[in-house]
Amino acid sequence: MTRIAVIGRPNVGKSTLVNRLLGVERVVANPTPGTTRDSIDTYFNCNKKRYLLIDTAGIRRKGKTTEKIEKYSVVDSLRSIERADVVLIVIDAEEGVTEQDTKIAGYAFEAGRGCIFVVNKWDAISKDNASMGIFVEKIRMEFKYLPFAPIVFVSAKTGQRLGKIMTEVDSVMEQFAKRISTSDLNRVFSKAVEEHHAPLYQGRMVKFYFATQVGTKPPSIVIFTNRPDGVHFSYERYIINRFRDAFGFTGTPMRLLFKGREGRKRG
Repeated sequence: MTRIAVIGRPNVGKSTLVNRLLGVERVVANPTPGTTRDSIDTYFNCNKKRYLLIDTAGIRRKGKTTEKIEKYSVVDSLRSIERADVVLIVIDAEEGVTEQDTKIAGYAFEAGRGCIFVVNKWDAISKDNASMGIFVEKIRMEFKYLPFAPIVFVSAKTGQRLGKIMTEVDSVMEQFAKRISTSDLNRVFSKAVEEHHAPLYQGRMVKFYFATQVGTKPPSIVIFTNRPDGVHFSYERYIINRFRDAFGFTGTPMRLLFKGREGRKRG
């Protein structure tokens, strides 16, 4: 079963989106921001697959969470993210990307969840042939830590392109739970290291021995090295990108752990 959390700012259309996906008025949709106070769980089947859909309260800025009930709603939403496999990050097409959107998406990334951007209310804006491309570019620029997340443009109100969401959910879930054999992993890893060596650390060469996947949801890989503290973040990103090029991992964060032979580790 795939667990899906729907997150976003208040009044971006989360509840309407949930109702459309379920085909019933399971969640009260109201134009007043903050109507949903608690996360609401709903089980459903789609294409003979089982899902849990979690509708969360809108996450406001800290300055807007003075009421105890609002603070509770934020905590509840964060817990819902932790329970999910895949998170739908809903953005209001009319308002565009806001600073709060980037913070909310950051919660999903830090939790290591599969991520999909859902740009809602796409029917409500004036657009031309370039509009979608411009919006995609804006998302990629503002969410640089989520370059792997698919982007879907929908209208929860009319149902436009909603079928694309579940297609992406299944795809991201497959990548989120993917496991690569140690031999295939090291074939790609060895070639990546050979083509681009890690920078020296404190005047010493950083040597790598082998890599192995130790977990899924998200995919987690341990790399054994003589200098676990000497691997620069940029080189870690390079290795992750090489793994993505070879194996996909679309829509999911990846975790690298650098470990020394004597047990020291970083990551």
